[in-house]
Amino acid sequence: MFAPRPWDGGFPGLFRLAGFGGAALYMRSQVRTAVDPSECAMTLDISLHSPDSESRYFSRAAQAGLVDGLSAFFLKAASEWNPEASVAPMTDPILGLEISVISSTESRVGLLVTLTDEDDAGEPDGLDFETSRTALVQSAQDVRELTHVDGWLGGVAEPPEDWN
Repeated sequence: MFAPRPWDGGFPGLFRLAGFGGAALYMRSQVRTAVDPSECAMTLDISLHSPDSESRYFSRAAQAGLVDGLSAFFLKAASEWNPEASVAPMTDPILGLEISVISSTESRVGLLVTLTDEDDAGEPDGLDFETSRTALVQSAQDVRELTHVDGWLGGVAEPPEDWN
């Protein structure tokens, strides 16, 4: 019988940013396993959904601080009057992710999510969609769930109580 590994029985952190018309950005954190538990690393599965298509990317490594950067980006995009002019794109070159604001109204924000694949020299995959400013504020909090993977990499089993 083998001793349980840190990732056995764990549950991934899940995140969803919904847009109007059925578009959405989904992320799921998981652990890239290794023989030595100290070499395990968090990776992300990313899905881009629109009414016409769906693209999925699995087990992509991300730079440290990605979740904090996404949280700050979503909050700033929701709170700025003209975020398309004042909010810099959120980029993670390791993950191949870029999220930028392309338009806004007083209640909605248009986002362009672009993913590049290191194996593909062609066009990057992208999704542009509108979401509400309210959804962006909530996403600034919800994206932190990606770092709360049960028992993995020193994560915690439950989100902090003040999230409820």
